[in-house]
Amino acid sequence: MDNRALRLGLRNRRRQLPRRTHQQAAQRAYSNLLQLPLFIRSQRLAAYIADDGELDLAPAIDYCHQTQKRLVIPVVHPCCSRRLLFAEYDQQANCQFNRYRIPEPNLQHAIASWTLDCVLVPLVAFNDNGYRLGRGGGYYDSTFNSLQRANTSKPKLIGCGYDWQRNNDFSVAAWDVPLHAIVTDKKLYYFGDES
Repeated sequence: MDNRALRLGLRNRRRQLPRRTHQQAAQRAYSNLLQLPLFIRSQRLAAYIADDGELDLAPAIDYCHQTQKRLVIPVVHPCCSRRLLFAEYDQQANCQFNRYRIPEPNLQHAIASWTLDCVLVPLVAFNDNGYRLGRGGGYYDSTFNSLQRANTSKPKLIGCGYDWQRNNDFSVAAWDVPLHAIVTDKKLYYFGDES
C-alpha cells in the first residue's frame, strides 16, 4: 500500500472514532506522557490543537498551564513554504483558522523552534524505527530537518497518536525526521535514551 492510500484509510478510521473513545484515549495517553522524564522536566514545549480525529492533547495542555511551562502551538509560516513558526498559547488565546482550517494563535509572541525542549507532534501512523507518517504536507519535517542536520540536542520530538496507528508499511524519505519517543493510549515507545 502506498503512503497516500494508507494515510487516507487511517485518517478516515481516526475521524470515525466515537467521542468517548477520543476522550478515553486522550486521558490514557496523558498518563503515559507523565512517565516520560523529558516531558516532565521540559520548560518550553510545543503542542498541537487536535484536529481531524488526532489524539487530543487537552490534558497535557492543561498540565503545562498548571505547572507554568511555556507552551507554544505551531503556526503555518506566512512566507516560507512548508515551515512552522511557534506562538505562545493560553486557553484564553484568540485563535484563528489557517488555510487548512486548523486553529492557530496570534504570532505576536513567537518563539524560535530551536529554543524548545520538546515538541508534541501529531501523526497518522508510526513505525518501529521511530518515524511518523503525517498528513502529507511535510511541515514538521521541513521545520526540524535543518536542526537535526546541525546535530542539535533540542528539541526532542515526541509523536502522539493511537496505538492502532503503529504500522510498518509506509515508506520513509531521506528528509523525514525521526522521533525521540511516541506516546499512545496504550504505551510509551522510546527511540533514544529514556531521559
